[in-house]
Amino acid sequence: TDEYAERIIQLERTPFTKLSEFLDNSRIQELESNDMEAAQMLDEVLNGLKAVIGNLRKDMERFGEELSDLTTQDMFIKTVGYLDKQMWFLKALLKKARK
Repeated sequence: TDEYAERIIQLERTPFTKLSEFLDNSRIQELESNDMEAAQMLDEVLNGLKAVIGNLRKDMERFGEELSDLTTQDMFIKTVGYLDKQMWFLKALLKKARK
């Protein structure tokens, strides 16, 4: 988001601007199959979301404890809170899809 890009610039770094940069630096794996049922797709989305949240939590600790960057840590805390809520919604959808 713009908020993250602006923070990266404030830290005198260069944010990614191309999709290829994001793909090259991603810590989650791209899904190979595209022939899935709805419940299986939701499972994969949940797995990806869990990985993203896990990575954010690790980075959140690093920015707060090792780097003493509480501003960036706070941004991660807010993002994790939002993603936790999205995961809750997806789990409810998955439960309905399995009925």
